[in-house]
Amino acid sequence: MILMGNFGLGLGEMVEEEESRWKAALETAVRYLARRARSRFEVEQRLHKARFEPSLMRRVSSYLEEAGYLDDEAFGRQWARDCLERKPMGARLLRQELIRRGLGEALATAIVRESMDENREHEMALEAARKKLKSSRAGSPEKVRERLFRFLIGRGFSYELAQHVIEEVQ
Repeated sequence: MILMGNFGLGLGEMVEEEESRWKAALETAVRYLARRARSRFEVEQRLHKARFEPSLMRRVSSYLEEAGYLDDEAFGRQWARDCLERKPMGARLLRQELIRRGLGEALATAIVRESMDENREHEMALEAARKKLKSSRAGSPEKVRERLFRFLIGRGFSYELAQHVIEEVQ
């Protein structure tokens, strides 16, 4: 029997254990992807949480990319579309959210440019401001304006756009 490291496992046992870990990691990743599309980063984070080795996490995610189950670009586009339909947000916040989900800065920037132009961002800011005004008319006009400004900035709209939209809705 050939001994490997301190484990005392034979070569055949090592291969079986490695194959078993591969299958477990792949199954974990596939179950995670079955719920919704994910980025490579999200899948690797899930595998890390499940205590798989970094080299195995990378192998599984590369395998899933090659098989067409992981595609950061397609994921980013779909996520941006879904997100903008649910909740109006500015380009800055959308880009930050894409980066937080593991898409690189260049890819996140490209997806934001593709998903949103100035007119669409302006329309979303107006929609968000009108909704917010319906629920927060209490207080002096200055306080309402200040709350609305903070709200729009928090949603990722630029300072200039927030100021412009506030002028439009008041």
